[in-house]
Amino acid sequence: MIPMKDKKPISQREARKEAQRYKWHFEPPWAEKFNHDHWWVKNPKEATLIAALWEMFRRHPDILPIIDTDRIPTSLFQVFAENNWFKNWLQLTASNRNDWREALVEIPPQCGFDPRPIYSITLQSVHHDHVVYQQACMAVDPQLIELAKTDEDAKRILDKSIKRREEEIERLAVKHHRAGRVLIAINPDISDLEEATRALTEYYKAHRRYSSSGADHKSEWLESIKSFERNIAELKRGENINANLFTSYRRTLGKLVFPLGDILC
Repeated sequence: MIPMKDKKPISQREARKEAQRYKWHFEPPWAEKFNHDHWWVKNPKEATLIAALWEMFRRHPDILPIIDTDRIPTSLFQVFAENNWFKNWLQLTASNRNDWREALVEIPPQCGFDPRPIYSITLQSVHHDHVVYQQACMAVDPQLIELAKTDEDAKRILDKSIKRREEEIERLAVKHHRAGRVLIAINPDISDLEEATRALTEYYKAHRRYSSSGADHKSEWLESIKSFERNIAELKRGENINANLFTSYRRTLGKLVFPLGDILC
């Protein structure tokens, strides 16, 4: 998806077409099932960040290829979206909400949200549930390092392993970058989750140059959804959509990045 700031100005005709695309859930056959209740007005305490993300994702036009298809879902995100797109947050059961939290693991970090707090791309990738996934070519055998000090064959093997390791690090760094993540170089040999967490915490204490979290803006996002959708519901025949409300709505949903299919956990 192209970030909103990168989009070129569009003509009025293109703008109308874009508006039509974003209000798909007001059109048949979707409108009959889609719940447009703005529940957060009366239940602000329920409006958590993950609840706001659900309300944003289920309205985004890019969810249509997921729910309007005969293909078998291939991810938790797709399964959840296909089964629940028409439900608002309050209609989801406790089990549904847990499923949504699990499905969110598959999306790139965005909107101040990332369920996977720590990565070590040099030795391993740490999943949100602390399960460790070893990466190919990443671990260099300490015994090989010692042997290479006196053995030429071992040194050649070590040099080759280090080269492959560097190539893998470079590959993973590009994947993380394309997924919208910020990589912080702390120590290339940290592999323990607690040690990495401490190092990252110290980094944040020393460098407080990161943007506000999505939790600070979720009320603005939900307000944008409410204002635009009320405008749609109150339109009379022949009237045009409020351009300012649509721009805000599109910008809000435009923050979202859908799973890329091969995101590294």
